[in-house]
Amino acid sequence: PANIFAADFIAIATIIGDRLANKLLTHDSRETVEQALQWASQPGNRILTLADPDYPPLLLENGDPPSVLYVKGRVELLAQPAIAIVGSRHATPQGERDAEAFAAELAVTGLTIVSGQALGIDAAAHRHHHRFARAIARTDFVFGQQHGGIDSGCERRHERGHET
Repeated sequence: PANIFAADFIAIATIIGDRLANKLLTHDSRETVEQALQWASQPGNRILTLADPDYPPLLLENGDPPSVLYVKGRVELLAQPAIAIVGSRHATPQGERDAEAFAAELAVTGLTIVSGQALGIDAAAHRHHHRFARAIARTDFVFGQQHGGIDSGCERRHERGHET
């Protein structure tokens, strides 16, 4: 990142084009950075970048990994075997019950349940943690920058759901 901010417009535009170079150099991200730092200061929240030693190694093998991960939960679980349970945002009650049951059983086997915090099936998969009160249950919320980041509203919706 330091090299990017030290580079001039021509050097950056040569690599990413004029439009993106202009956006990079003129965008004021102070408010977004402040919100991210405030979020990261809360217990259980952490921001991981590609350079972070805790960034999930398998995700780095992806052709286009998110440059930033916002993690809520136990960051060490990201290095463990994991599975994402995803589906419709407008799930049926039966679909939500199935997602909860699958997540509970998979967590008991030692898999970490990972989600981008979408509503519907994704949210139901994480309810196993609250409904099944098993000490072995492992869950983590992970959401990348290109999927809305911390200001997408997903976290607030899920927190309300977990309070009930």
